[in-house]
Amino acid sequence: GAPSTRTSTVLREPAMRRACQAGPTPACATRQTDGVATLVLTPTELQVRLGRWEKFGTLQRDFSVPWDHIDSARAISDTWRNVLGWRWPGLGIPHVVLIGRMVYREGRDFCAIYMDKGGVLLELHDEPYRRLLISAPGNVVDAVVRRVTQG
Repeated sequence: GAPSTRTSTVLREPAMRRACQAGPTPACATRQTDGVATLVLTPTELQVRLGRWEKFGTLQRDFSVPWDHIDSARAISDTWRNVLGWRWPGLGIPHVVLIGRMVYREGRDFCAIYMDKGGVLLELHDEPYRRLLISAPGNVVDAVVRRVTQG
């Protein structure tokens, strides 16, 4: 096949830290060792990459959301306080791990939260999910929030 023309990159520590602090314009991502989903920022979309066990437990593949489908993004310190609905399908132990779809009257969310780590809450439109709630390091959360609020 033809070579890929994608311009996104997944940066590793410490290069990731330097690039993400500089702003969202080189692509920023992180691959945590504690099982947290990986967020990859590209010029056109936010990609959510799941580990093998996350995919298995949630029956969900990696997915992406175009930047113009994200209505708002905010950093949150208590991810568990923002969870709505019933988990289906997914895996969960309160205040330890919650990975999967949360279903409630107004829609459904995708959650990938671990321990009492902070993360990002994204409100979406024209997507299968109403919200994304994902644990992530502060520098990645800051880069996502900057990208959404600055356009």
